[in-house]
Amino acid sequence: MTALRLNLAADINRAHELADAKAGEAIGHAIEAGKLLLEAKAALPHGEWLPWLESNIWVTPRRCQQYMRAAQGKPVVTKALFGPDEPAKPNTKSISHLEVAAPRLIPGDADPDFVPEVHLCYGHARVDGTLYLVEPSSRHPGFFFVSRLDKDDEHYDCTRRPIGAQWVEGSLQYYGLASPAAVAWKVKESAGVLTAMETFDGVMA
Repeated sequence: MTALRLNLAADINRAHELADAKAGEAIGHAIEAGKLLLEAKAALPHGEWLPWLESNIWVTPRRCQQYMRAAQGKPVVTKALFGPDEPAKPNTKSISHLEVAAPRLIPGDADPDFVPEVHLCYGHARVDGTLYLVEPSSRHPGFFFVSRLDKDDEHYDCTRRPIGAQWVEGSLQYYGLASPAAVAWKVKESAGVLTAMETFDGVMA
């Protein structure tokens, strides 16, 4: 048995005080997030709330719901506010021998250099054989699907839902295309697609 370290009790009490203080701060931030979410929801047309969350917010809809409940003064379970968030369910489906796995999105720059035009589809083949595609959504004008096809690994990654034009650059960078604005894109007119990779062959031919 080792001897008790001098000031050990004081250190424990100090850590407890800091934990209490940080918990209070965290609850305040959760309530603030809830207020902002309620503001966004009130401003969106019917049916656009969940797509907007998916495209713009980093946490799950369930966590957002808990933040909004906290902002409204409704009872919430602390774990639901600050526990591990449920992982996003990947939109995985088989297309021939390819696997689709969509990661959660990362934010682009506030003022991106590459912003796709609404009625255009973009394709680019990198020297290493990696292919990139940006396709406009037919259901959500101004939103796009972003895809990366890796021929060597025989799989592709894509955004699960269309994302805002200002987020396309950040998603391409997430997929490994460092400077989308500097790329010589192949461009084709497009009426829009319902799912990613619908116009791949037409653009890359």
